[in-house]
Amino acid sequence: MNILGIYYLCMTMILDYGLERALGIVNSVIPGPFEAGYSELRGDIYFALGRNVDARESYLAAQQAGSASDILQLKLSQLPNDN
Repeated sequence: MNILGIYYLCMTMILDYGLERALGIVNSVIPGPFEAGYSELRGDIYFALGRNVDARESYLAAQQAGSASDILQLKLSQLPNDN
C-alpha cells in the first residue's frame, strides 16, 4: 500500500474509533514528504485519545515540518494545556 493509502486508511480507522490501531500504523510509516500531514494526523489521534500533551507535540511537529494551515493553528489554540 502506498503512503497516501495508509494515510486514508488511518483516517477511516479514526472514524471507526480504531484509534490505537490507527496510531500504530501512523507511527510505523516513514512519511517522507508527507511529514506535516502525518504529524497532524498523529495529533488528531492523540487528541481523540485524550492525550493532549502528545497532541500538542504532534501539532507543533506538523508546523515545524512546514504546515501553515489555519486549521492546524485552530487545533493548537483550542487544545487544553493539561494532559
